[in-house]
Amino acid sequence: GSLFRVPLVRYHEWTELASALRDADLRIVAADASGEDVRRVTLPQRVALVVGQERHGLAGIARSDLDAVIAVPQRSGVESLNAGVAGSLLLYGCARTQGLFTSSERKE
Repeated sequence: GSLFRVPLVRYHEWTELASALRDADLRIVAADASGEDVRRVTLPQRVALVVGQERHGLAGIARSDLDAVIAVPQRSGVESLNAGVAGSLLLYGCARTQGLFTSSERKE
């Protein structure tokens, strides 16, 4: 249902994408297991969440281009999450920390 509310963009070169995100006044936040626990991070309202490939992660992305790196906390022994699952959990975590889910908006 939210597909039509969330802007999706595809770029083939990281440098072009990073430049476009900066021009749009977005903070660039990437998902990586080495990042800070999403439950403990308060992100600004205007965020572009970058999720890398499952096997190679953020290959080709300069950490200096990122404003933050966040992670889904995992139990020891879990190597990684599916990129789609990780992205979904991180989007939910970001929305939750920004207070976007009020009790009147939640489906019971």
